[in-house]
Amino acid sequence: MGWCFDAFMCRLCEAKGLADQGFEHVEGEFKSARTKAGQHTLKELKKALEGSKSRMHEKPDVDVTILEVNFQEGLDVDIFNFSLSGLKCRVRMDVTGSAAQIA
Repeated sequence: MGWCFDAFMCRLCEAKGLADQGFEHVEGEFKSARTKAGQHTLKELKKALEGSKSRMHEKPDVDVTILEVNFQEGLDVDIFNFSLSGLKCRVRMDVTGSAAQIA
């Protein structure tokens, strides 16, 4: 009976070891997928922002156009906890109005 119990415990330990390896593999794949999704998100954000124009004020009309978007080196994005730190933009500001409005 002791031998059966020892064999059972041995198999149980092997099963736990395999389960742990499987968990580590899934965890690694999840982290990889999350990183790839973050990189994809940055590309899509850059594409959406560049060229966008916003009216900031009327009379005089002040329009701001985002010309170029750059991200800080090594920026890591978690799509589940998104923030815009490390974002650098080159913009153009156009002001249109009368001399009195602009002054």
